[in-house]
Amino acid sequence: MRAQLAKLRASYAAVTLDARPRRLPQTAAKKAKEKLRTEIAQAKARLVSRDEEKRLLECASIVGWRQGNWTPLYTVTVLGLNTGMRHKEIRKLKWKNLDLENRVLKVGESKTEAGKGRPVPLTQPAWAALDVWASRSPNRRVEHFVFPAWENGHIDPERPIAAWRTAWRRACREAEIKGLRFHDLSHTAATSCLSKERLLPLWLIFSDGLQAQPYAWQRVTDTSGQRCNGKRLRR
Repeated sequence: MRAQLAKLRASYAAVTLDARPRRLPQTAAKKAKEKLRTEIAQAKARLVSRDEEKRLLECASIVGWRQGNWTPLYTVTVLGLNTGMRHKEIRKLKWKNLDLENRVLKVGESKTEAGKGRPVPLTQPAWAALDVWASRSPNRRVEHFVFPAWENGHIDPERPIAAWRTAWRRACREAEIKGLRFHDLSHTAATSCLSKERLLPLWLIFSDGLQAQPYAWQRVTDTSGQRCNGKRLRR
């Protein structure tokens, strides 16, 4: 795995250098770099095993409790595992995007235009986590962010939280899970959908069924602590 990553990174660097003196057309260089970035991201990807998921959620809850009511780590982790939403999509959610009564949300900002505004049904764990989170904001407005900025004890609902990187790393460390990125929750969600573990049709989580292919893996064994505990699905 390390050799594969090193090779891909070296190729990316070579394309970047070739593009500078215009030895490569800019369009070709851009496409090559995008392809290599995708391959590098996929090479890093891994699934969260069932045992890891349980430990991660327990530790996320503990870390959040230590840091105070406005640390959203547990809630965003549940969302990532149950909806497949990206970090930015969760971070930029506003209350107007949530319909807790009908248990559905609409993605606000997304990486792609097709992903923007797509409806995502909420599973019972996702709905319950958001319902508890909503109870902490009785005076919320529709234009406020679901996960607001929180600095030095001051909450600014008109700005989204910058990140939860520190809390995430702490939870992973306490759960004894190495090399796990928040983005890997999307791979786990897609795989769970295809294996019917979360009972959600794939098109409701991803804007395009084909878009989900890079995220979906075939679960082979439930081993923990390994970089790849499955093989990527090809259709």
